[in-house]
Amino acid sequence: MGMFFCDEEESELVMINFITSVEISNNLRRRIKEEIFRQKAMLELQQPGAAWEDFVGRHANAVRHTIDLLATWARVNVTSYTQVERSFPQPAAGDKTVNVIVMELIEVFMLKFGYSQHDTILAKKMWQDFSGIETINVRKPAAWAAAIIQAYSQLNNGESEMSAETLAEEMAVGKSSISANKTKIYQVLKLEKYDPRYLSEEGIVSLLYDLQ
Repeated sequence: MGMFFCDEEESELVMINFITSVEISNNLRRRIKEEIFRQKAMLELQQPGAAWEDFVGRHANAVRHTIDLLATWARVNVTSYTQVERSFPQPAAGDKTVNVIVMELIEVFMLKFGYSQHDTILAKKMWQDFSGIETINVRKPAAWAAAIIQAYSQLNNGESEMSAETLAEEMAVGKSSISANKTKIYQVLKLEKYDPRYLSEEGIVSLLYDLQ
């Protein structure tokens, strides 16, 4: 799969295997290009040095929806400027201890709940980033894993977030512990909905159609 932006003289954009060709004006082509470059910048927050092949392979569906929104719905802004330009808390230099039991629980239960392997990687990255900033004594690993899973689901699509009730029942922890831990994670990482550091394929598509 590949993506090509045509020369100035031409007025079409080609995406192999997704879009054969779309007849558009030069101005609209520039707007599409701006949006796609902004989305790639979001991926680079997750994967520093990500190539275009990485972006298209991961987010081709988001590109298709972006073109549809700009060409058909005439949306002015599709991808959030503010999310890409935010300053994010950075983990301390050097390796800090990451609780591996929490990491293992995140993977086990996210896959059990039907999340993809890529979702699991991003959620585990959230825990790594949090652990790199905040020093905590993990007494209940399942409560922290549940908090990460709920935070991840809220960031990507609040309407289908994992409920505290479900997490508490499936992971045998208290709802109050999940809530307290999630609040701490939000505060330390300064999380916001559609946070590009942990945005999934589904999250990007949800962002495109969120008319906030």
